[in-house]
Amino acid sequence: HYAAKQFICGFLLSFDNWYASDIPSEMSNSITYQIIEFIRNVPNAKIFRPSEKEYALLFEDNKYFEAAIEIVKNRFSEKWIFDENGNEKSIRVSPKYIIVPSCEVAGSAAEMMTMLKYFRVQDLNMNSNREIIIDTDYVNKKREVDNQLKGLISAMDDKRIAVFFQPIYEVKSGKFTSAEALARIRAEDGSIIPPGLFIPIAEDTGMIGRLGEIVFRRTCRFIKKYNLHDY
Repeated sequence: HYAAKQFICGFLLSFDNWYASDIPSEMSNSITYQIIEFIRNVPNAKIFRPSEKEYALLFEDNKYFEAAIEIVKNRFSEKWIFDENGNEKSIRVSPKYIIVPSCEVAGSAAEMMTMLKYFRVQDLNMNSNREIIIDTDYVNKKREVDNQLKGLISAMDDKRIAVFFQPIYEVKSGKFTSAEALARIRAEDGSIIPPGLFIPIAEDTGMIGRLGEIVFRRTCRFIKKYNLHDY
């Protein structure tokens, strides 16, 4: 039922720095338990734990979201208390907030979770309050990247990666001494997609290795088919 709902808003709390800090395990366990209990009691939140260091709180309505973000920020502005051998001590925990304030940004809970996990590693737009605000422009850019990636994978699967060879001429010898292999995507309508539209996506998503292998294999087949020593 919840996964099918539309127009979800929410935020993700990331505690990477907290878990990476040099804190005794007993103290860490005590504070972590307090944080978990606090988050579990945030009103009207659907709570997910994408990883050990993260908590995602999703809401069906903006008014619930706004009230919850205020509650959470107020609590984390205060110190957390723990007992160490009978002595009361305190520590401040400052999570990273990845916030999706508009219910119209994501079309479903599943898409919201995907966006939160994607943008949690994007620190470029983090403000002084350790927040990343995900707005419509951010989401549209991600969707564009997703579509470009799908197009790249489809082109590789359908063998629509075209390789062109740019000959390199040596003036001194008067011969073509080598050539540069240039990758292009042949679209389904037969048009050629330039590298600027897919090479950055391949590099950012780890697909550049597979693409490079396709170009290498096609280059080897070309060399084998034609006796290039005659040129």
